[in-house]
Amino acid sequence: MIRKPKCLFLMFCFILLVLPVSGCDQRDALPETSVISGKVVVAEATEDKALGLAGVSLLVVDETSSHVETDAGGYFETTALSEAVIIPRKTGYRFLPEKQVVGEDQEFEFVAYPWAEPDFANWGTQFSFDGHLDLVVAIAFSADDRYIATGSNDRTIRIWRTDDGQLVRTMTGHTSAIKVIAFSPQGHYLASGARDGKIKIWDWQTGLEVKTLKGHTNLLTDLAWSPDGTKLASSGWDCEVRIWDFATGNELKSFTNENWVRAVAWSPDSKFLFSGGDDLSLRVWQVDQGELSAEFETRDKIMSLSAAPKGSLVAMASKSGALEVLNFETGERTFLEEYQGEAAILSWSFDAHYLASAGTDRVIQVWDWDKQELVQSINTENYIFALDWGRESHLLASGGYKGIIDLWSAESGENALKIAGHTSAIKALAWSPQGDYLASGGEDRIIRIWDLDARKEKFQLLPGHSGPMEDLAWSPDGSYLASCGHDLLVRVWNVTEGEYLGAFT
Repeated sequence: MIRKPKCLFLMFCFILLVLPVSGCDQRDALPETSVISGKVVVAEATEDKALGLAGVSLLVVDETSSHVETDAGGYFETTALSEAVIIPRKTGYRFLPEKQVVGEDQEFEFVAYPWAEPDFANWGTQFSFDGHLDLVVAIAFSADDRYIATGSNDRTIRIWRTDDGQLVRTMTGHTSAIKVIAFSPQGHYLASGARDGKIKIWDWQTGLEVKTLKGHTNLLTDLAWSPDGTKLASSGWDCEVRIWDFATGNELKSFTNENWVRAVAWSPDSKFLFSGGDDLSLRVWQVDQGELSAEFETRDKIMSLSAAPKGSLVAMASKSGALEVLNFETGERTFLEEYQGEAAILSWSFDAHYLASAGTDRVIQVWDWDKQELVQSINTENYIFALDWGRESHLLASGGYKGIIDLWSAESGENALKIAGHTSAIKALAWSPQGDYLASGGEDRIIRIWDLDARKEKFQLLPGHSGPMEDLAWSPDGSYLASCGHDLLVRVWNVTEGEYLGAFT
């Protein structure tokens, strides 16, 4: 019994000695570096006299990345890894080939062609139409109905024009997923709340962050401005309802609950705040006194609240799918049709004529409250996470799982506009300045030009990028289109002629 452990120990030592010798060492070999050289010649030069081009910057893309310039004779020499990519660049020229991979070659030649580059000084991203990269979970109309704000799990807020769906501005600053957004009643400010509990106030017309409100310690579930715009109410998974003074950013009041609070809403006169969640009750808080004014028991958890913009009505959506409207002054309760699934969100129209609801069954229901009957049942084919009515119209906006924003007509139930630039395959969209063409590009590496009047593809721009595309931009006069992508190149086309002009880094 004593010899066996000793033999095993000796065998183990022998294996440790043999492993490095037998090739079992798993350490990666260092990348091979070699000296490369070459020349950049001008296309007009004769075969007998290959005129070199001085001052060409060659970008060497590898693990470290560097660049080298050609000398007076057009020659260059540097070191690079075997998989490095070499890309030439000099203002006023385009090059063939546009780039080369080092591989086993050590001598390279590029031919330079004179190229009068377009004037990019006035080019901008005002025509760019980049979509959210994740779920759209919050949506809100501006005070004049001309813009829609969307918040997403991608931690960005995007502002869109309602008449054509064009992206106007993207605002960044949150470090976690955005869960709720709300325009101020006067329309100049936008509040946003995130998974980490932070609230930010934005001057959305300039894209600047005005202030950050800190107090919640967990995910924000709702934000609501008081109708007079002086206060902001918030709720979250920390079981707290907080009321903030907008002018100072200070917390005025806080109300503690036993369980999660999922929704808050103000009475039209700003005197009362309603809250609901997992406590199986609707609570009515008297804001100035900071105390509970009334409490109404509910049959299930409250998932969403919406107070009518006039009168004393509060709509509630419960986890079981039940929809209920409460008159908090008289205590009268009206029960509406139950959803097949969970009811997720509610929203009153600006004049309290319509009440919209959405749930996990992918259907938006629109109720005519004056008649107390269902007038529209819209199958969106999408899980809806956000609803909002126009401030001055019966236009309803929805946002959901597929990253698509839809605008619906309450009267007809028809889709008025679909903003569908949010799929993983399409990475960039750009309207032409005149609005008659739409350029699209993405992971298929091809740029397509769409004729909007004819509703069909007009043509494709080739050659395409050798990697996924990221952005597109038109020149102000609509004559040129630029694209960029993962192949490290910016390509430029004369769209009027359908002519490829060249690429640069």
